[in-house]
Amino acid sequence: MKSILVIDDEREVGTFFSHFLEGKGYSVKIGFSGKDFSELIRQHHFDLALIDVKLPDTNGLDLLKQLKVSLPFCKVVVMTGYSTVKTAVEAIKYGASDYVEKPFDDIDQLEQLIDGLLYSGVPSTQNDMYKLAETLGFIVGTNKEMNDLL
Repeated sequence: MKSILVIDDEREVGTFFSHFLEGKGYSVKIGFSGKDFSELIRQHHFDLALIDVKLPDTNGLDLLKQLKVSLPFCKVVVMTGYSTVKTAVEAIKYGASDYVEKPFDDIDQLEQLIDGLLYSGVPSTQNDMYKLAETLGFIVGTNKEMNDLL
């Protein structure tokens, strides 16, 4: 079963994703702050994370960076109600798979995005790099600097 993390300070968004995604058979964990995020990624493995940019105690882009260090293969969708080109570019630069604006205008499109990220037959570029490194005998481990180098 695919596992999804949702971090958003709006409880309605968390409730929506919980019902929507659990109804599709996914395991869903909801957090409302950076503190919740830290606890959840320490306790669980996730295949996909949906992270809001503006949170009460931190910035979602900082959480994205932390997540990519802890769970480099986890796909991430950054969500925001305050869309700017700069934020979108930063999100992709830090490893987000996609960027969506709230409120969600097209639920079918959101569903296709989530399913596509979780079940695409195309391996992620990052995944390919790790496989190549392993084939070449390049030891990566969990060291941030080695992961950045890779």
